[in-house]
Order: sequence, then structure tokens, then C-alpha cells
Amino acid sequence: MLISTEFGVYRGQRRADVKITCPFCSRDSHVVFFGNNKVETLTDYLSSGISFLTQDLPFEAPIREFLKSGYCRECMELMFGTSSTKIKYVKRERR
Repeated sequence: MLISTEFGVYRGQRRADVKITCPFCSRDSHVVFFGNNKVETLTDYLSSGISFLTQDLPFEAPIREFLKSGYCRECMELMFGTSSTKIKYVKRERR
């Protein structure tokens, strides 16, 4: 599972864009987080490896699963019967 993150500021709020390659279908997906609380929690998770199970996180269940496993929206729907519309696919550039 390949993870890349981009951090920035958008309209005065902290912003994080997390891109992950699905381990099953190899499609690139991403989720964008806005707000200081969510971005700080995400940074803590990525840098120190805190467990999602022991934290009171500001993310819904499909987003937590996306961050932990890297499953894209379609694979998550096939396996668990649920997904999040916040998980988007990354458009590939034509070369």
C-alpha cells in the first residue's frame, strides 16, 4: 500500500490530501481533510503510529478503514457492503 500526503492551507483552514493505492485493484484513491483537529489527528497517526482503536477520532468508519487498509471505494463496497462518498479516485494524467 503506497501512501502520499500533501499538507497546506485552504481558506484559512489546514488541509491534508491523503492518496493511497488500493492493495487489491491498484487504483489510486484520495481523501481530503479540512480543519485543524482532523489534520492534527491525521498527522499524529501517520508520524507516531497511534492506534485508531484507542483514540476518539473525528473520522467516520469508512474513512478510518481507508486510512488503515488502503481499500478503494469499490473494493470496500464489495468486501464490507459500505463505503464513503468522500473517497475519490485520482485522475491519471495523459502523457
